[in-house]
Amino acid sequence: MTAITTHIVQQGPSFPSALWATGVLLRVVITAAFFALTLFQPISVPLLAAALATDLMSFIWAVVRFNTAAGNHLNETGRFWPVAGGYGFFFFAFLVMLFTWWLLFSDSEMAHRQDDRTQSSLNTARPPVDRFIAEYSRDQRQLIFRGVVAQGAADGIAELLDDSNTVDTLVVNSPGGNVYEARDMAREVQDRGLNTHVTNECSSSCLLVFMAGQSRSMGPGANLGFHRYGLDFVQVLPNANPLREMRNDQQFYLERGVDLDFLDQVFDLNRQAIWYPRREELNAAGILNR
Repeated sequence: MTAITTHIVQQGPSFPSALWATGVLLRVVITAAFFALTLFQPISVPLLAAALATDLMSFIWAVVRFNTAAGNHLNETGRFWPVAGGYGFFFFAFLVMLFTWWLLFSDSEMAHRQDDRTQSSLNTARPPVDRFIAEYSRDQRQLIFRGVVAQGAADGIAELLDDSNTVDTLVVNSPGGNVYEARDMAREVQDRGLNTHVTNECSSSCLLVFMAGQSRSMGPGANLGFHRYGLDFVQVLPNANPLREMRNDQQFYLERGVDLDFLDQVFDLNRQAIWYPRREELNAAGILNR
């Protein structure tokens, strides 16, 4: 009598393929692609939705595929620890996926609109305070700004510039202030092709206004001060993304002709004290061009 042995062949993906190909390799590729997406900002809402849906579906598919392969592998070999390690990887990958989702959302149009609404509510809740003075010089060739870059500063200098056809230079002496207001002031300066000059000190967000000048100079004894990047955002918008804002301002400085090595020092996140570069350093870096 001949014994007939029947082998039941388990159908499904192999354990190494399910773990390393559609598990580890696929997650590495998707995560790298998501980090690359954060370089293009703001991310549109349709693109964000498509990216998250694709990521979620691919993750579920990879987990289901691994679960099938893990069951077959366990039945065939009885080896528990490789299967447990695979599930551990997918748990870690799930946490990484949530983190990349957060990065994508923070660089999306939705997050930008939320920041704008928050800033608008702050502006509404805080009535304007005379924390700055803007006035013409005696020869009407300069507009002199002194004080904090506060709400209304950009509108204030815009009105004065509209009323004059002789001003060609904005003199800025300020310790800084509202970063978003400083960017608005910088746009006014850049759009009108004005020069900028400092007679005393221009620090923090004031430097954005100064760097917008077509010709940039400072008087004897004047200083330009750089502090640790991100402090202004903590003061103005606690929920703002300092890294995203930093990339915006880095690009602005590059467009204004600032040296890359100098920018590494400007955006040093570990610096604790305010930094006042020497005049020769400012000239060499392209901060001063007159």
